[in-house]
Amino acid sequence: MSSQLALKAGVAADLPINFIDIDPYGECWPVIEAYFSGERKRPKRLAIAVNDGLRQKLNVGAGWQVATMKAALEVFSNAGLYARYLEVCRWNLDRLIAPHGYKVIEWAGYYCGFNHLMTHFGAVLENTKVAAD
Repeated sequence: MSSQLALKAGVAADLPINFIDIDPYGECWPVIEAYFSGERKRPKRLAIAVNDGLRQKLNVGAGWQVATMKAALEVFSNAGLYARYLEVCRWNLDRLIAPHGYKVIEWAGYYCGFNHLMTHFGAVLENTKVAAD
């Protein structure tokens, strides 16, 4: 079972997980979307660390083929997805977490790997709908 399917099925939904390390082969967005889908305990603060490989596909102008980039295409354009991918990551994360009461309070990211086709980013999220532990 993939991590996305497991999260969507409610694995660990009863645990207030406060750190997520996402290292997919390719894009991180299906995992983030799966974590925020459905009901689960949500901590006041949540840290996310990501190693994302989607920029490699975006480099060849294939952003329009990526379902998780559909909303970003309207804001950044297909060409802008690659050139501004860190900005796209921050924008997309904000978009996905806001409905759950989270906002980004710390953010860092950079490009790395061969020809800077990999993206690393980290964020600390705070939930205004959850009382402090």
